Amino acid sequence: MKTLIYIIFWFSFQFFAKINCQAPLKPKQRYEFTATFIDNKLHILGGLLNNNPVTFVEKEFFYLDFSGPFNTKELPWKDLSNVDVIPSHYGASCGANNNTLFLYGGTPNDNTMSLVYTYNTQNNMWSSPVIVGNSNTIRKSELKGIMDRNGKMYLW
Repeated sequence: MKTLIYIIFWFSFQFFAKINCQAPLKPKQRYEFTATFIDNKLHILGGLLNNNPVTFVEKEFFYLDFSGPFNTKELPWKDLSNVDVIPSHYGASCGANNNTLFLYGGTPNDNTMSLVYTYNTQNNMWSSPVIVGNSNTIRKSELKGIMDRNGKMYLW
């Protein structure tokens, strides 16, 4: 009788228990991606999977936290793809100012991509700022960017 009760209890537990069986994130090998280091985290976005034919990475945005120790054979990537609103692209440039990642240019998969995006690492939100003044609206690709302490972004 006790055995039957234990079996019923075990099946009931399996039915009601929510078990998180997510596999750790293993990013696809890519090139022409953006990488930005903000607050001890290396953020990676976009890129291409192979060259012929050109295959865009679809909606993968993640970071690796360098603030503590980790095993280099099993990197603890943190998936941010659920907040990724940027169209598939490659060759964009990025820079950081405080807790904000700035993404400029790049080659999009379609024509819906804005020229500039910002990502706030504090609230995990993307936005597309309105650019005022004299700005060059020609989309550039494969540039390298860096931001100074005054918030100016320089592109090479």
